[in-house]
Amino acid sequence: MIIIHILYWIALIIAMICFPATINENVRRNYGHIFKTRIDTRIYHKIFYSMIFIIIILFAIIIIVG
Repeated sequence: MIIIHILYWIALIIAMICFPATINENVRRNYGHIFKTRIDTRIYHKIFYSMIFIIIILFAIIIIVG
């Protein structure tokens, strides 16, 4: 059960890091300097939405298992 909680928090942190890049071009530019990605990339959107999906699934598992 602890592994599920750890995975939940890791996914939440990754989603929180990617969220600003989904709505702001300047953040994508800054992340591009750090992660060597282009400014017109959609990778942050894909990562953000997949992490949100994983967070919802893990939260449901946590609620069901208790």
